[in-house]
Amino acid sequence: MVALNSPTPATAPAFGGPAWLDDRRRRAGEAAAERGLPTSDEEVWRYSRIADLDLDDWALATERPPAE
Repeated sequence: MVALNSPTPATAPAFGGPAWLDDRRRRAGEAAAERGLPTSDEEVWRYSRIADLDLDDWALATERPPAE
């Protein structure tokens, strides 16, 4: 039995769903395995002052992006 809490390229089909989603999950697993976990130097964004963001400058997308 596959542990579904361990997404990897090999476990993608075990999550179920359409073939395109399996492929997307497999590619995401490959990319994550290639990049590895972030280092503390790469996690600077965690300390951003989000309270300083002016949300009026942003809007929700009204159209879906084109299919890949």
